[in-house]
Amino acid sequence: MSKEQIELLKKIAMIFGISILIIASIVGLNYFAFWLKTDAYFNSAENIIKNSPYCKDYRNINISKDNSFSKKMPQFFNTVFKASDKNTDYYILFVNLSGKYGTYQAVFLYSSKKFLNQSNLRLSLKKTHTIFCGILGPDGIDKLPAHYGISDFLIKGQITKIEKIFNK
Repeated sequence: MSKEQIELLKKIAMIFGISILIIASIVGLNYFAFWLKTDAYFNSAENIIKNSPYCKDYRNINISKDNSFSKKMPQFFNTVFKASDKNTDYYILFVNLSGKYGTYQAVFLYSSKKFLNQSNLRLSLKKTHTIFCGILGPDGIDKLPAHYGISDFLIKGQITKIEKIFNK
């Protein structure tokens, strides 16, 4: 091989090495960001279940930090956590809702074994396995959905959609 060919191979190897390094960095940062996002969702789930006026009957449930099964859930949910109390399993679901002022994260609680009590909203849902727990908005979790421009009708539609997904 001539010196020119050796120099060309060195340049190609350097470009290839830098490309591999950049790709590995992007994959590593993406993996790290996934865990940061999971922690943020978990902290939000704990906060909203413990403090929301809509979920006051379910404040003693234990939330599992493992949400690996949420990859099997439809893309309709941003993430899903399992929770339980003494004899009932629950799912805490994060769903995007579009309001008058933008898109917000809404949190729902689902149980397949037990009908949940949703007395705080005017939803006219008698017996349902899903309840609305609140919205993660900039003004706090104690605000009504109407504060963010989200109607009770939209929440009722999301509850119906969640029920259909879990009843398949």
